[in-house]
Amino acid sequence: MNLNLPLVTSDESRTELIGIQSSFLFKYENPGYDFNSSLHLNFNLGKESLPENAGQLDGIRGLPMFIGQWDASVRFWEKRFYFRLAANFMTSHISRQVFAEDWYENNRDIADTDGFFTVDVLLKYKASRNFQGYIKCNNLFNTNYGGIDATGTLDDLYYNPQPLRRFWFGLSYGIE
Repeated sequence: MNLNLPLVTSDESRTELIGIQSSFLFKYENPGYDFNSSLHLNFNLGKESLPENAGQLDGIRGLPMFIGQWDASVRFWEKRFYFRLAANFMTSHISRQVFAEDWYENNRDIADTDGFFTVDVLLKYKASRNFQGYIKCNNLFNTNYGGIDATGTLDDLYYNPQPLRRFWFGLSYGIE
């Protein structure tokens, strides 16, 4: 058996995909505060015929059915404070490491990457025209999740772990 199948195309290979992407934006500006929000959604349906007559998958390797992101930010108290919230979600998907339908059906526990939901937050304070401080947290709820395969080659892990909760604190000073 050729172990490089994920890198091979053949006359039998075929990918059928239908999808839609949408973005919705809202912006409100006021002398005392600003509010911005955006929602980005991606929906995909498809199937994939694998190389070398290795079967057909009801889905496309490495492509979740739903992907979404919602961002909201507000600048307030004479626009000295800035707060941003970002929520991200993705449904489960088939790893690009899958090389045959029968293998996939017998190994779904490692061949499917679970979906996830994460939230990131940022708070900034502008003390002066040149000086500001911030606190940032990514993955606020400490969600354990795997990402999309990085390269699509045999070097990829079946489960591509993403960072857990992380905090940043900082100060910045700009020179004009």
